[in-house]
Amino acid sequence: MSERTLNEALGGDEKREIILQEIEKRLKGDCTLANDTAHGRFAFQFELKIQYTQPKGETLVWGVGGSSQEPITPAEIGESTVIAGDYQSASSPDVERQSHDLPIPVLVQTPNGPRREKVRIEKVRR
Repeated sequence: MSERTLNEALGGDEKREIILQEIEKRLKGDCTLANDTAHGRFAFQFELKIQYTQPKGETLVWGVGGSSQEPITPAEIGESTVIAGDYQSASSPDVERQSHDLPIPVLVQTPNGPRREKVRIEKVRR
């Protein structure tokens, strides 16, 4: 049986995954975020503007299909949404790691001497 792609519109989960992958690429390209530098605290602000456009071809919105044969012009750019926020890290790096489900560095005494490891400690759920 042969298969053919459907080229359906992107769903919300797919859009979130694409956005996160693109942000991750930019963050990995920033040398100040390399693993050979460390800081006790940090803060950041972000603003993400998402524009929804109606491209040439098939578009699916809430289960209703439609077709557009005309190319998009700047005046046809549809709605947009802005997601913004500020973040200040906790006073302790270990508190920050625990609140984001990251492993915490510990010194473990082994028969061969002390060894550095990372241990994941579950968040306290209230």
